[in-house]
Amino acid sequence: MARALALQARCRGFESPILHVYSSKMAQFPQPESYTAIGTIVRAKGVKGQMVVGLLYPTVKLSFEVVYILQHQTYVPCRVTFWQADGNYAMLALEMVNDRTEALLLQHERLFLPTDLLKKSLVNSDYALVDYLVTDHNLGLLGPVTHVEKKPWQVLLHIDYQGKKLLIPLHNAFISQVDHTDKAITTKLPSDYLATFGHQ
Repeated sequence: MARALALQARCRGFESPILHVYSSKMAQFPQPESYTAIGTIVRAKGVKGQMVVGLLYPTVKLSFEVVYILQHQTYVPCRVTFWQADGNYAMLALEMVNDRTEALLLQHERLFLPTDLLKKSLVNSDYALVDYLVTDHNLGLLGPVTHVEKKPWQVLLHIDYQGKKLLIPLHNAFISQVDHTDKAITTKLPSDYLATFGHQ
């Protein structure tokens, strides 16, 4: 517990003269209004404090100097010294994590970026379709896109349909129009589509 608190202090950058200097350097990164998760630290790697991150947006190239970790309802900024993505995972090193023991303390922690920064990275990707409103030619309003899932063989839109998850492939056979100006998607689902997937 003591080591965990010490590491949290390192990320925050206070409680010691050395860490106070670190805090001053981090002052150039103000607290954004909102944050979005980009992945989870799944394990420590090696002895120098590097960590493996499972990515939520594996096909998007992300560029950032600081990543945020949620601690005690506060998003704590930590400077990134190394980031290399490969498929569904990335290798991460943080300035104030120096060995494997400290890296293990952050295992299972989620990583966040400011929402505005992440949206700029997603603008030309399928992930930008999150929050688009989906309407079907015959069924009417279905609901908003809550998540975009990329599989090796297809891309699936997760729709919040009447409080339940509805999956629709991002494919010309099901999608008739994507309007990026109005953030709207029009579908042409088969008449029995909802029943087939357990929706009335």
